[in-house]
Amino acid sequence: NRGGDPVEALCRASGRPTAAVLSLAPAARDQSELSAAQRRANLAGRVRCASVPKGGVIVVDDVVTTGSTLHASVATLLARGADVRACVALCGA
Repeated sequence: NRGGDPVEALCRASGRPTAAVLSLAPAARDQSELSAAQRRANLAGRVRCASVPKGGVIVVDDVVTTGSTLHASVATLLARGADVRACVALCGA
């Protein structure tokens, strides 16, 4: 990540409370060359949630290509009891 983390920078600049609670298990492959179906399979059960944020949650991602990462992220948060209110992407591909 050459220029820093744009998602983290945007979230901090918002002035709202932020928490980086999601991560990918090491077994998840890079998705840049995968089809939509391969991306869904690649992420199945591999998005981890370190803690459940209190209050409403907005999931922020840098790029949305197929929506697989956002879908898996929201599913993980909901399964842990988070109150997901929205998803935001910095850009689409």
